[in-house]
Amino acid sequence: MPRNRATIVYLEANAVGHLMPAQDTTIARNRRARIARRVNEGGLEIVASPILLEELAAIGVRNWPAHIRVLGYLRNIASPRVQLHPKDLIIRELRARHSLHRPGSRLNRSDSDELWKLVMDPQTVVEVTQQAQEEAEEFLREQRTLRVEAKGELRKGTPPDDAVEPNVWLWWTGEPIEHIRYFAKKTAQSFGADSVGLELQRMPALWRFNAYKAARIALMHSRRQGGALQKTDAADALHYATAAYADVFVSDDGPLHRTAEIIPNLRRPITLDDFDRDYLG
Repeated sequence: MPRNRATIVYLEANAVGHLMPAQDTTIARNRRARIARRVNEGGLEIVASPILLEELAAIGVRNWPAHIRVLGYLRNIASPRVQLHPKDLIIRELRARHSLHRPGSRLNRSDSDELWKLVMDPQTVVEVTQQAQEEAEEFLREQRTLRVEAKGELRKGTPPDDAVEPNVWLWWTGEPIEHIRYFAKKTAQSFGADSVGLELQRMPALWRFNAYKAARIALMHSRRQGGALQKTDAADALHYATAAYADVFVSDDGPLHRTAEIIPNLRRPITLDDFDRDYLG
């Protein structure tokens, strides 16, 4: 009989942090051992991503021994081929006009090895962290621009004396799919693609990235207390997009979960505790 395919698992930085706490615990040690065993048995495949490694590189700036400890364990359990950066996933999806087969969603082995070297080298880890911060600031600027555009559209149908902000949540809940499609078209166009005729929902990284962006703006104005837009939203959106090519997305990031909960028709992340219960038992 053919062997069952391993369940592909993507862990974001908060989940990795709880798996590798600074003050180690018996629970964390047992979890790490069970994950390693399930990987060795062929039941799980852990995939790393440039976004995850960039976030973890920030540990190295503050505490190099902890950084090496975390990355050493992660590299030991992770697939040799790292996932592509979400923006590269999107570019390839736009070229293919559909989702990618597994080899096409990963870096090759030599590029994967080079990325691991960068984030485990004290000479380059600061540069990697700085680049990630610059990307986060650019994302925040883009989000603020999109929020202004959304409010501008809402202003057209709002009485002059009424505030626009309360209607942003209604804007989202009324036609979320159309708003995601609008954001996705803008992203496609920013990469030089002609969005006419594209079935955007067939491109999972593109769709998830823009779904998160739109939902985050809406959540900011909901009764759910989404809070102001933050630079950390960039990594969350990129993790959410990366998870398009995993079977299970494990996150212990509360704001990410709250945003994902309001996105329709997409698989939601689970917590590390849920992952332990459902996949490590």
